[in-house]
Amino acid sequence: MARHLPGYDYSLPGFYFVTICTWHHRLILGTVKDDQVFLKEPGQIANAVWVTLPRRFAHVRLDEYVFMPNHMHAIVELTEPVATHSGPRTPLWEIVRTFKALTTYQVRHSENKPWFAWQEDFYDIVVRDETALFKIRRYISENPMRWAQDEWYKRW
Repeated sequence: MARHLPGYDYSLPGFYFVTICTWHHRLILGTVKDDQVFLKEPGQIANAVWVTLPRRFAHVRLDEYVFMPNHMHAIVELTEPVATHSGPRTPLWEIVRTFKALTTYQVRHSENKPWFAWQEDFYDIVVRDETALFKIRRYISENPMRWAQDEWYKRW
């Protein structure tokens, strides 16, 4: 379920906290052992695609992120326009859509998992201040330590 701010321009510079889940919360991206995430090949593919986003979108910077067995959390920073970049700024939803499409294509073909997919939407929070940014960074970095208490872990 998406929780987007109605009427908000998601192409504006700032920090955005996103959560993207696998379809039906399938535990395909990796495993957690001793509070550390070990990525399986689909998770490695997703990570490899994720780190290319700043090359694909000149105004994107990646902040803290973590891939979990069935979802990922990340902070994406949209920066001020680069003088050499012309045209409209790409909004957050399109950046996430690009990530999901590229990852899905690559996992389906390299892993022979034609059923792999992400949930259609994603969850986001517009980060309003430094205090919130600090808390979200800590939440992301500590996420593997809380995996056993995660609501999606308990369903499996």
